Amino acid sequence: MQEKKKENYQVAKIESLIEIVDEILPVMTTEWDTVAERHYTFFLEFSSTGESLKQKFNSIAKRSSPLGDPHCPPYVRKAKAAKKK
Repeated sequence: MQEKKKENYQVAKIESLIEIVDEILPVMTTEWDTVAERHYTFFLEFSSTGESLKQKFNSIAKRSSPLGDPHCPPYVRKAKAAKKK
């Protein structure tokens, strides 16, 4: 049961990150720092840098699962869509 809670929490963190990125559409370092600040307001126990969140987002957006794949997590589809903007 503990593992399921951790997995759900990780997905919530990822979805939050993707929503923030989709709103801000960061390009420059200062914009990624803004993403980190907003992400921190939701997840106080995790202090991530803009650069680390940029790397995390890009790793999700670059996943090779086809968008039509029924096993592709919804957050991967959202990250790919945000990346294309």
